[in-house]
Amino acid sequence: MKNRKTNFIKLGILLFGISLFLFNCEKEDEAFISQTKFKYKIEKVTFTFYQNNTTLLKKVDEFNVTKRAIDIQNKTDNSDKKYTINTKEAIYIENNEGTHHTYTFEISNNDPLELQNIVLSLQDDGNYKAFLTTYQITKQERIDLYNGVSVDLSERTSIKEININQVEYANKVGGGCYELEKVGEEWCNHTDHTVEAHILQGGYCNHPTSIYAWVEEPCPGETGSGSPSVPLNGSDGTLYNSGGSSSTNGGTITTSPIALECDNCSNSLSLISYLNLTEQSQIDWVNNTGNSLTVNNLSNFGDANQWDENTTTISLQILNALSNTTNPSLSFEENITIKNKATEIFDIIASNNFSNIDQFSLADQKTIAQNSLFIGFLPSVNSIIGQYWPKSTEEWAVIGELFTQFLPELALGFIPGSDILEVIKGVDNGDTIAVAFGLAGLIADAFGGTILKGLTKAVKIGKKIFTSFKLTYKFVAVIGKALKTGLKVSLDGTTVILKRNLNEIARITNNVMNFKYSGFGGNIITNPNKTTTLIGKWDGQLENIWDTGLAKQGNNSGGLNVLGNVSRNVQEQWIQNRNWINQAIARGDVIRVTANPVYVSNFIFNNVDNVSFSNWDEVFDYMNTFNASSTKFDNLGFFGKEIHTLINNGYNFNPITNLFEL
Repeated sequence: MKNRKTNFIKLGILLFGISLFLFNCEKEDEAFISQTKFKYKIEKVTFTFYQNNTTLLKKVDEFNVTKRAIDIQNKTDNSDKKYTINTKEAIYIENNEGTHHTYTFEISNNDPLELQNIVLSLQDDGNYKAFLTTYQITKQERIDLYNGVSVDLSERTSIKEININQVEYANKVGGGCYELEKVGEEWCNHTDHTVEAHILQGGYCNHPTSIYAWVEEPCPGETGSGSPSVPLNGSDGTLYNSGGSSSTNGGTITTSPIALECDNCSNSLSLISYLNLTEQSQIDWVNNTGNSLTVNNLSNFGDANQWDENTTTISLQILNALSNTTNPSLSFEENITIKNKATEIFDIIASNNFSNIDQFSLADQKTIAQNSLFIGFLPSVNSIIGQYWPKSTEEWAVIGELFTQFLPELALGFIPGSDILEVIKGVDNGDTIAVAFGLAGLIADAFGGTILKGLTKAVKIGKKIFTSFKLTYKFVAVIGKALKTGLKVSLDGTTVILKRNLNEIARITNNVMNFKYSGFGGNIITNPNKTTTLIGKWDGQLENIWDTGLAKQGNNSGGLNVLGNVSRNVQEQWIQNRNWINQAIARGDVIRVTANPVYVSNFIFNNVDNVSFSNWDEVFDYMNTFNASSTKFDNLGFFGKEIHTLINNGYNFNPITNLFEL
């Protein structure tokens, strides 16, 4: 039976196979022995069995301090990894010739879903090499192993070599591909599973012992097999070579999983672990014996759903409600509503016997989803209370546009922004409960038959949307327009990044917009307390800025002010242009140029005098030689006329800041 392929580093010897004898360990101290039909003897031994093996004990001691581990499969260096070996019991496996043996110890691990063993394998030189085996396991399977029940872990196991001293050489070793194959099975001959029966009847048990081997095969794109002769420094400084071998004896590392009593397998401790509880009030509630039935039920519900992300989210919401854990940022009414919705979820789960949620009726799933989304959305909606609460339909529409943009990430449904707007725009000022529940209902409807699969991600998206709205609120007048032109919003901490076709257009941090501009003067950085008015050439410059939707015409405190495309005759266009620049002067706007004011072609439309300039001072002097009623003024382009108007109002150009300043 072939399972998965895994890449491993070829270590000093060829790891032709790792035979996993899935043998069960009894929790009492007495040893038992099983002689298989193959080549190995298996014993469960106590400390007294190996207490005089000084080489082994020295190796064991090395693991009970901080060490460095090399992950053979992923070639990952896990620095400062601490392995604590439980030396109370071990699995001892020896070949029938007595020339090779291994000891397998359990190591402490707080994750009840991951069983880890250290395997110490005797080498030809009398020393031991160490390997870490990891089994992905359920809580019940771990308990079964402890109680002597056979568990097949062959498809959920991996191996690492623990290289204690010469770690720096480990990543230099070549790699190979191995495939796990089942090679046989041994049935025991009695049905009594007690320790006494094991001793009296020769140490046999009533279940099959499956034997597996890691078999080397060519990697994809390669031919042949075998290990390259690559040196590897051993712990004593000796150079080892990766020699080839087709034997399953000298190159075999044998092991059988050992699981001692699981401290974290109790429902209370596993619930604390899975929900990552840190608040002492929550931990105390879980450990309160009066809540044992509820804790057991929540734990069973999590186990039935394999503690996936959505199950964890729902369970934490329920526990917060039942333990009276409140959100200090929410009002009393909001916290009470959350508790009621979480309690309703718990009642539905209880009515379904805390089973797999996929088996619930669609109506129950929808109620759970809507309530859970409501609980997840409410803090985000609450975060915009006050100065950020939308004050117009247009501002509500921005939230609708953000939802429209982010929801396709779920690949579960689509809600038009207009539908969201209809739900949220009519609510009373500050009615967070109505907004959160309305949004939750819309999204739950959009999910359809996949209602619970995107639950946790939807809550995260909701938080992202309201955070984006709050961080861009100063620019809300243009953000909605920009989103409609195709710009996309992403969050990087507290920075909002706006992109088009994956190219960054602008970013907003602390109410300051940094507009990416490759033309004269580079990026345009707004003043958070003033309108930033842009002057320059329209074609290919101001036109492109305007088309992003991130600028508006006129007063725009904290944002960009651009005179849009005016479709009138030249005289009428200048009248409108003049009024626009005079308004900017009157407001005290920051006036930034986007084209070089020294280049004649940028500001003189009809250069009849064939003038040219080498610096700004020459331009300044030239502009002061005529007034607005002269022919020279008429020969200026709109940018030139704006410059002339600014100079006549006391402004001068600063070539360092690229601003016209008083």
